[in-house]
Amino acid sequence: MSTDELHEANAFAAHRGVSLHIETLRLHGLPVTTAQAAQLSASLQSELARLLATGPLSLPQAGGAVPAMVAPAIQVSPVARADEIGRQIARSIYQSLNGSL
Repeated sequence: MSTDELHEANAFAAHRGVSLHIETLRLHGLPVTTAQAAQLSASLQSELARLLATGPLSLPQAGGAVPAMVAPAIQVSPVARADEIGRQIARSIYQSLNGSL
């Protein structure tokens, strides 16, 4: 997803009234180096923005604020690239947001 597409997806999600703030994201045991962390983060953000812009959400009616949540575990191949892992994490977060665990 290009930067323009990401901005468009974020704008569409905002238009739908969706605002997501992740203060802390704890990832344990990932085969990602410090150098790959930025790529993983960018991939996670763009995939999550895409999902929020295109898919329905079933959030609680009272503003949808959630102090903490646990997303489903993902299976990571030892040869997975950082961008692939980021997309998997985004899909897991999205599943958790929808309550489809």
